[in-house]
Amino acid sequence: MEIMRRSFKGIIWLVCSLSVLSVSGCTAYKAGMEQAKYDPIQYRLPKMQCVFTPSTSVHMLDAGFVERAVRSEIETNIMEQNGPSMGILEVKCERVQSKSGLFLPILSGITLWSANLLGMPFNAGKLSVDLSFVIKDLSGNIIREYDYSRNGKWISAIYYGEDASVRLLELCRSIMNEFKEDLVKDYSWISGALSGAQSGVGNSGYGGAAVSRDNPGMTDLENVIIRWAVDSDPQGARVFWRVISNVPQEVKNTNETYLMTTPYEETRPFNILGLTYENSTNVQIEIKITKRGYADQVKRFNVRQAIDQQEISTFFELVPEDF
Repeated sequence: MEIMRRSFKGIIWLVCSLSVLSVSGCTAYKAGMEQAKYDPIQYRLPKMQCVFTPSTSVHMLDAGFVERAVRSEIETNIMEQNGPSMGILEVKCERVQSKSGLFLPILSGITLWSANLLGMPFNAGKLSVDLSFVIKDLSGNIIREYDYSRNGKWISAIYYGEDASVRLLELCRSIMNEFKEDLVKDYSWISGALSGAQSGVGNSGYGGAAVSRDNPGMTDLENVIIRWAVDSDPQGARVFWRVISNVPQEVKNTNETYLMTTPYEETRPFNILGLTYENSTNVQIEIKITKRGYADQVKRFNVRQAIDQQEISTFFELVPEDF
């Protein structure tokens, strides 16, 4: 009779625990959570064939889960779904690794979930996800490659935490958000390269038309978004820039233009009159910084290199004038 009473109490504890768990604060996976929310990038990529390739070390169920999340984000927010295919987007799932111990589940069972009612997690673990994205033209030439890695921990408890599937989805979305940011920076290059491969325009992916006031905004180079990042120590130095051209008959030299003080970071296009991809090797951007009490400093950047890298980034170590 005593054994029956103890067994009955154990069953009551288990039922109560599971009842509390069903209305707990722990976030559990629900079907359809992989569907992306509508948050498109400013300019979607042209339509491409999307190929998902999981590594042989990735479990089939994990690979399927990641693929659904990635494809939903691509179709909803990244890529046009109409028109002819302009290239190939290959998504490689290199790793999905999950580690969890048996200590917490066993301890939860031993205590008949009573410790969990007091706040002890009933499971915990670590997750690692590696994804790479390769954009190719229809001939298989690689245009851009991106590699991302995320690591995280998950804890499942009655009043807090989340299960492993929810945490895996969060890591995937973090990667996709970074991928979207990189695509915004590289959009002009990718779009131009895909269009150039279709039309036979040279390897640069940019047409030969020069930037002009007669038809503003219609040339490929005007749509190239360059990340400008200038910093100094100490900060607060004034930043100026100007164009220096070795082909003044095509691209004119300009006077200094004030930007702002360091740290300066902005994304902006190259609206340099007369500029083409072909003559960009003969054009430089000069960045000058000034600060009272410190010597002026100047650095120059080749425009072709800036276009290819989509970035002008530099740091100035200021030197006192009386040094």
